[in-house]
Amino acid sequence: MTYGDMRDRVVLLCPGYNFRNELGETVPAWTPFNPFRENNRQHLPVLTVTEGQPRPQYLQGSEADLSKYSIWAKVTPTTGREYEEAQKLRAELTYNVKMRYSAAVRSDFKVLHRGRILDIISVININGLGRELRLVCSEVDTYGKEV
Repeated sequence: MTYGDMRDRVVLLCPGYNFRNELGETVPAWTPFNPFRENNRQHLPVLTVTEGQPRPQYLQGSEADLSKYSIWAKVTPTTGREYEEAQKLRAELTYNVKMRYSAAVRSDFKVLHRGRILDIISVININGLGRELRLVCSEVDTYGKEV
């Protein structure tokens, strides 16, 4: 494993809880998670996705910064495809995210990379040695175009 290849900063997002917004809708909240240090859950920012963009909202007036939860990784796009869904053209990209091993990373997490949210499809422990993880992630374009 070459740690010098890991040039990207990513934030892992773990599922938080659901809350109701001002319209009475149930909205999922995501909290940043750094598997390599102790997290203080009462001062974590909550991340909601509005109009396809992540928006941090802070609990208890905390001025927490998402960069405190970022980790080094290598993000590589692997494949892309377009498909038709409900008479709209959707684009889907697949990424490989390489990072140091942590047993705390699960497939229900998300990855925040350069303002994009990637869904984790699978978590692979490379060679079963507990040194490196490869996350296979996908990003679906939420702004489909009419066909």
